[in-house]
Amino acid sequence: MKKFIFSFLFVSLLIAQDNKIEQVYYTACDRAGIEIDKPIDFKPFDTGKCGFGLYVEVGRNWDKFSEIQKSNIKKSLERPQLQTSILSPSRRFRIHFDTTGVNEPFLFNDYGKIPKSWKMYVDSVAKYIDSVYNVIVNLIGFEFNFNDDTLGGGSEYDIYIQNLTEGLYGETVFDYSNPLPRSGVAKRFLSFMRIDNSYYESSYYTRGINALKVTLAHEFGHAVQLLSYGLWDEDIWFYEMTSTWLEEAVFDDVNDYYAYIPRFFKATSTPIYFHDGYDLVVLGIFLQARFTHRVIVRAWDNIRNYPPVSALELSLNSFSSSLKREFVEFSLWNYYTGSRARSGYYKEGANYPEVRFETQPIFITSNEATINNSTGALSTQYYMFIWRSDTIVAIISNVNLNSALARSSDEFVFQYHITAGSYSEGYTPLGNGLKTRLKVPDFDNWGSLNILNSQIAFVKTNDVFPNPFYADGIEKILIPVDSGSEDVEMKIFTIGFDLVYSGKFKPEFNFGNYFVSWNGRDNSGEIVKTGVYIYFVRSGNSERLGKFVLIRK
Repeated sequence: MKKFIFSFLFVSLLIAQDNKIEQVYYTACDRAGIEIDKPIDFKPFDTGKCGFGLYVEVGRNWDKFSEIQKSNIKKSLERPQLQTSILSPSRRFRIHFDTTGVNEPFLFNDYGKIPKSWKMYVDSVAKYIDSVYNVIVNLIGFEFNFNDDTLGGGSEYDIYIQNLTEGLYGETVFDYSNPLPRSGVAKRFLSFMRIDNSYYESSYYTRGINALKVTLAHEFGHAVQLLSYGLWDEDIWFYEMTSTWLEEAVFDDVNDYYAYIPRFFKATSTPIYFHDGYDLVVLGIFLQARFTHRVIVRAWDNIRNYPPVSALELSLNSFSSSLKREFVEFSLWNYYTGSRARSGYYKEGANYPEVRFETQPIFITSNEATINNSTGALSTQYYMFIWRSDTIVAIISNVNLNSALARSSDEFVFQYHITAGSYSEGYTPLGNGLKTRLKVPDFDNWGSLNILNSQIAFVKTNDVFPNPFYADGIEKILIPVDSGSEDVEMKIFTIGFDLVYSGKFKPEFNFGNYFVSWNGRDNSGEIVKTGVYIYFVRSGNSERLGKFVLIRK
């Protein structure tokens, strides 16, 4: 019976894969206007607002297409033949368009289409694409040294204005089978851009010129990624996340991304690498707020040779942080949205949806409650508990980077216990007689935050985190201080009071508190030995002394 079930599932998987390949083929031809026989019930392959993912799927499945299909797909990748073109004022972009027919660009107002408005629309494209280039390349610092010889009529980057499929904002088209010489491990590609001729239809969340503006930023982001950094075709989420973040970075007033982020806030328990990327724009916004745009640019520098999760980890390391640490902080930021928005987190957080809790509020009876569950890598679950007049929110994140790098669908079990009882060993006090414990076999791959009555109970007055501290020279232990207004003197001693590290630091704001941090290295840069260590911090007239366990990895 088991053998029969396995065979049935295997055959079903093959059929689903074949159907997907056919769907990709039909969609590529349909968007390019290539006449082929399609099923009556044909539904286009869904790539969201942007068609970039379609051409990634074409490339990933190239060897599975028939020769006739390959020939038609090649035709679909050819540049459209439109009536005329102009250069943008910077002369970096050639804009192709028709002045008559179904592709004729137009503006509209409350009364409908504005006749003979194609020139104003085309001029807007020229104006805004130069602005996009200026921000993304000159201000943010991405690289873009484009030259396609005479393709499209000159060496400029080509933009084609067409009447696109309803709801499709634009697409960056490239030929997966024709890569450029590599500058690293990832394959690079030339591309061209197709954008809609009006954004008139109600299927667009943002319409008209504002839709045009964010589309130019989004698609130019993909052009930069393909040309300058390279493609990791299993990790499209990072490409779409970055391009959607660029929309906000260039045109902060448009906010088209509001349409997509509800998907993320409803599914934080899904590993981020299984999201489509549009909804993960908040990750880009978070990283920019924490480290400036340079952390994202540096991640893309790394993408030439490393897939996105590794590239982002390396970038954060260069900013004296790590993906594990920042993902836990990111999970806290995602709690403070909507009615819970507060200063110090997302600037536009009041306009964001609120996270979905895994269960209905859990009422603590018999002085305790327990959650037994599992979650995937780089995902977060939120739980709410009620105890008398207290409300407790538990934020539980898995940060297993090895599983994330493998794009694993594995889930990891955990037990979360909250009690008003007499438990002590391994429990974190929250206040009001409550304490919690997260029980997992690999504590280093988890993060747990607790919020008691809207106040973060992550650490109490004399607590450090994590304790024990697994030192690898990158991860840091956080030592709480009273405020962020003054520099802090910090000293680390062995249990025998031998000084191993000292320095003066500006406090950091993490998890709703001020801390100084230490990466486990002594003053000569070596990771210290496993043992019990004593910390001493002084800020103004305030002094604090405590101890923690360090385990060298």
